[in-house]
Amino acid sequence: MRAVAFLALGFVLCTVASTGPSLHKKESYDIYNNTFKAVRRNGSLHLLWYSNELNRSLSKCLRSQLLEKTKHVSRRTFEVNEKPEQLGNSSLANTTISIFVKPAGQFATLVVKDDKGELQHPWTDEHQVLNATMRCFVLQAAVIQATPKWKSHCVVFG
Repeated sequence: MRAVAFLALGFVLCTVASTGPSLHKKESYDIYNNTFKAVRRNGSLHLLWYSNELNRSLSKCLRSQLLEKTKHVSRRTFEVNEKPEQLGNSSLANTTISIFVKPAGQFATLVVKDDKGELQHPWTDEHQVLNATMRCFVLQAAVIQATPKWKSHCVVFG
């Protein structure tokens, strides 16, 4: 009787272990696919939400309109919709960007290239896409070491 129980337990563990990576791979593929569709869809993308810790370093009203899509790139506007006095020290300007979405192991990544070179360093970094639907995606904006553990800051566009 115990041998049958151990055999059944072994079978269940092997089945669970073998389905884990394929489910994870499918989820990763879905995130990539959904992000790719979101940045290529007609209409505007808006900054919907951001981690509270990014309050001082992020413009509150960002918008992007689709200009053109090619096989691998989405060309969009990058617009800061704030009065100059609300921008403070920010030197963000309205510009045209190219967005590349790449599958990268566990997460998809998103890279923004600015045509004029006016976007500052955090925007042009490679960002992990933590989750996505066809209309919305969550980017990991920054990872900082907060005592006693690491903390991830995020932004949501949709």
